[in-house]
Amino acid sequence: MIEELKKELRTRKLHGWRINEKKTQKIQRYLIRDQKETDLHADTAQYTLTVYVKAGSKIGEGCVSITDVNEIPQKISDAVVAAKHSLSPEYKLPEKKPVKKVKTADPYLLRVFSVGDQKNNLDLLEKQLRKTIKKEKKVRLASAELSLSLSTSRIISSTGIDLTQDKTRVFCDLAVVGMHRGVERDFTPQFSSTRFEDFRVEEFVKHSCARARDAASAQKPIAFKGNVLISEEALRDIFVPPVAPANP
Repeated sequence: MIEELKKELRTRKLHGWRINEKKTQKIQRYLIRDQKETDLHADTAQYTLTVYVKAGSKIGEGCVSITDVNEIPQKISDAVVAAKHSLSPEYKLPEKKPVKKVKTADPYLLRVFSVGDQKNNLDLLEKQLRKTIKKEKKVRLASAELSLSLSTSRIISSTGIDLTQDKTRVFCDLAVVGMHRGVERDFTPQFSSTRFEDFRVEEFVKHSCARARDAASAQKPIAFKGNVLISEEALRDIFVPPVAPANP
């Protein structure tokens, strides 16, 4: 897709352009009580094009999303039209320069995706999750979602910028039900982190189960209905709004 975009962009008279590419690999596992419902695998690619046009001392920019190679010429034309309708005072486009490296990817998860070992790691998380919940009293698992993902973002521009950055993510959406004397209450926490080792499953599940039990055993505040005696001074405090002193 990128090479086709660059080839078509070279035929247009533009002040500049920028291509954003984002590719994502993701595996999701859904659990319902004591059963594994399904595993979903998704590989997606997103492309966003920004073009810049110059008219006199003004610059305009237009942005479009592209999903099909065959629509590239029309999409570029649409972006040019949008750019011509958004002219603003001239500004300088970003140029290629050294940038600081920010760690947004877990080396362990990068290896997992490179060798295709995502399923085994989800198996490990599921085993730890179920084992911990089984030890907890007055709590049951309602549902859970476990997922691992790797996103690779790339930015290419007409000024020579070509940057690539990986981002990993481990995610859990949990629903546990606390039970107390016939009362059931659920607690639905989420966990998300760049690093796999940050997901301390046992600690996360224990805390969630405790919160679910607390919700189930919580009692309504004690309420009183009946006559009360109240002084005249207290009545004034209730019904007469306080008046702030005037500023000197």
